[in-house]
Amino acid sequence: MKTAREVFDRAFALLGYTDRMGNLDATKFAPQYKQSVAYCQTVLDDICRIEGNGFHQIEDLDAELPISSTSIDLVMPYGLAMYLAQIDGDGTQQQLFSLQYSQRLGYVPKPQKKVTLNYSPIE
Repeated sequence: MKTAREVFDRAFALLGYTDRMGNLDATKFAPQYKQSVAYCQTVLDDICRIEGNGFHQIEDLDAELPISSTSIDLVMPYGLAMYLAQIDGDGTQQQLFSLQYSQRLGYVPKPQKKVTLNYSPIE
């Protein structure tokens, strides 16, 4: 996965918001679809803050995400699923994905800090 649309489709599949063929049912879940970019942006902001990437604005679902593949694959779909379940008023799914998202935020790679040791001669 590289784009917001792929993450969004994965979140819908996690929630079971698909038709009987496994495809996204955009007509049935139109309210969630309308707010998809806003919620993708919210989850992206959380991950960018942890990765130390700064702020990145996405304009549409076809935008490539400027975060690590680990964050895209393991974290972002669960955060997005949490928000989508909240829109739907599905408290059970929202709690489940909230817990998973909170735990998975620990998988987000953190920026590496350089440490330099300066040894001074003993006088």
